[in-house]
Amino acid sequence: MLFRVLKPAKRQRWRSLPSRGQVTLILTRRRSALRRKPPARWTLGERTPRVLKAKLKLPAARAPAQIQPQKIPIAGQSKEMTVSDTEGAAQENQLLTTARTRPVFGTFVIEFFSPGLPTLLKQAGADWVLFDLEHSGFGLDAARAPIAVARQTGITAVVRVPGPHQHLVSTALDAGADAIMVPWVESAADAKRIASWIKYPPLGVRGSAFGIAGDQYVGGPAEAAQRAADARTFFLPQIETPGAVEEVDAIAALPGVDVPFVGPLDLSTNLGVPGDFTAPAVERALERVLEACAAHSKVPGIFAPTIELACRWSDMGFRMVSLAADTALLSWAFADGLEAIRKG
Repeated sequence: MLFRVLKPAKRQRWRSLPSRGQVTLILTRRRSALRRKPPARWTLGERTPRVLKAKLKLPAARAPAQIQPQKIPIAGQSKEMTVSDTEGAAQENQLLTTARTRPVFGTFVIEFFSPGLPTLLKQAGADWVLFDLEHSGFGLDAARAPIAVARQTGITAVVRVPGPHQHLVSTALDAGADAIMVPWVESAADAKRIASWIKYPPLGVRGSAFGIAGDQYVGGPAEAAQRAADARTFFLPQIETPGAVEEVDAIAALPGVDVPFVGPLDLSTNLGVPGDFTAPAVERALERVLEACAAHSKVPGIFAPTIELACRWSDMGFRMVSLAADTALLSWAFADGLEAIRKG
């Protein structure tokens, strides 16, 4: 049997295997070498050469320092918050505060998950933007970049998750969402359970993770970070069925519910009048939502598929109104422009 040996000059030749005695001698020497301890100069102790220590920049031995509380800014506040600071913990998201004085308008993103879209909408006057993961066919990965831009731009980022599941809510919050919309909330019990996923203990059961996208990679003391997140985030349960309308007063009464949000197409469909938004049954349902929100100081929200309905429902009393979706807005703008061109 032959084996190939590479010489330093990269020339190749063949020779026979070493004898059994030579193999035994080689293995014995290698085992002895493995048993030997490395020279003292290899360790990073007192005998480490000063030159090597300088290159590695080894710190001098010292007692552990006391960790000082890191200050974390709260959205909408100029004051900073520490673990020992209790001011501002109960303040709500700035969008909700604004909605108590005037309607706040936004739109649903169903197709164009571009990182630049939140900035474009902010410049156009939008107060908030919703990334729809229920009907878009996109997952949270598509929304991560525009959510980050929205946080930097100062436009409230809402995520509608596909359904009432805790892992969908928690991952959207950890990705940086300011608010969570959940479809098909049928009862106060459903709303209470979902609301607990959005807040940290003792208000809820949200799992803690900091130094990530959810807190813009700030980190810091857990208690301060939790209070800041609880003040910033809010919950929009969707009112889309007759059962939800019957329970809307109990839903709006819950501390963790902020914006009971009507889905008019599903609501009209489930009331037996699909797409007829002026039907008496739909009008009565909307009135009940408004009454419940007024009774419990909550912000009523609704999706308006047309400009006319956005005007009608905001005049009616809805305070968080979506002007259609990104696809409709682009289609309207292009159609109007094209019509104007053709008319000359």
